[in-house]
Amino acid sequence: WSSDVCSSDPELWCKAMLWIVPARVGGRWLTPEGDLTLTQRFQFVTGTLGDESIADGRLRGQEFSFTVKGVAYSGRVDGQRMRMRATVDEEQVEWTARPAPGLGGRQ
Repeated sequence: WSSDVCSSDPELWCKAMLWIVPARVGGRWLTPEGDLTLTQRFQFVTGTLGDESIADGRLRGQEFSFTVKGVAYSGRVDGQRMRMRATVDEEQVEWTARPAPGLGGRQ
């Protein structure tokens, strides 16, 4: 799995790599914006919000960010809750998502 940060010193012939363990977000989440369906591969996330594809999905520990139709969302995963925020049409939007019940929920 690729590291989150990599630094090297050519004079010392060494390389330092940092991995930050990502929160688990894979599965279907219920949001006021529509279903958030996520597929997770380590710190990288793909999926949809409603009918729109998400881009640039990324986790850094519990911090989560992605883009939908040019709108950048960012927030935090806290167990069974995801709190997200974005600026849409110059207005601050905030919402909380919860895992969908049953088999459609988190992976």
